[in-house]
Amino acid sequence: MGLSPEDRRGRFPPSNKTSKEKKDTVRKHLDNMFDYVTHSEQNVEKELYTGSHLKVSKFYSSYLEWCTKQGIPKQDIAMKWLYRHILKTEYKSQFKPLEPDVSDDNV
Repeated sequence: MGLSPEDRRGRFPPSNKTSKEKKDTVRKHLDNMFDYVTHSEQNVEKELYTGSHLKVSKFYSSYLEWCTKQGIPKQDIAMKWLYRHILKTEYKSQFKPLEPDVSDDNV
């Protein structure tokens, strides 16, 4: 009776795994892009409210320009699908007009 060979699965990262550097460039861009970010005590995720005229394609174009200005290597620039995924999942973006700020003085 022989022994089975050692299990070699999981020893190397998958070749198609998205690098941390790509994800970080998207996060840095989105953090710099928005001035209006809300946080509540129960929900620590960022909620971004943008004008309805802004679309993901405009955000991505801005991201590409930002990467060029920052001198980010081409291999660390995210594809549009990854940019969209991070924007929609991590930042919970809401593409709708901002409501006017209502203060207590006008009540």
